Amino acid sequence: MSMDLEIRKLVKPTVEEINEIEILENYYVLQDEDDDGYKLIAAPKGDFAFHNIANEDIFQEKILFQKVMNYPKLFSFAGFTEEEICQGISLSRYLYDYAVYVSKDGVRKEVSTSEIERFYDKVEVPSLITKCKVLYSPDYYSGFDSKEFYKRIRKLIPSFDSYCYFKVDNEMLSKVEVPFLIFDRNKGKCFIWVED
Repeated sequence: MSMDLEIRKLVKPTVEEINEIEILENYYVLQDEDDDGYKLIAAPKGDFAFHNIANEDIFQEKILFQKVMNYPKLFSFAGFTEEEICQGISLSRYLYDYAVYVSKDGVRKEVSTSEIERFYDKVEVPSLITKCKVLYSPDYYSGFDSKEFYKRIRKLIPSFDSYCYFKVDNEMLSKVEVPFLIFDRNKGKCFIWVED
């Protein structure tokens, strides 16, 4: 299993920084890094990624919009009957500029990818937004890879799981033998992010 495991600093963004943001399109990452190495990230309130740290004072709350596909409308537009839609339609493949959908009975319909965009609805999503900066990535240091880091962390936090944040401190980092002087300047703001 390949791991992407980093230690990040999370800080509360200002209201001005999140004013322009309306769409939660690219899940988690809202913008590229700024000059200081920070980027805005977000997730729906209650999302698993933030569940360990939701009570930390590092978030701004905002209603964002997420694009959600209205599949019944799309399949009806493609020409499937209500009965076929109820039985289930699946995406077979993309063919040039078309998506090919197939019903349970083998009925095939093609829809232009440009037409598909019309069937997204905007849904309001209460979201948590924070600023994120990577402080430490084991893969940047020779002889200390993410798998080894992950193994050591699992010993300290048995409940450690993928696609979520955990708060860390210097004592914990010293036990897993991570260079940790940098964290003294970032007390209370260091979090581990892991994804597989």
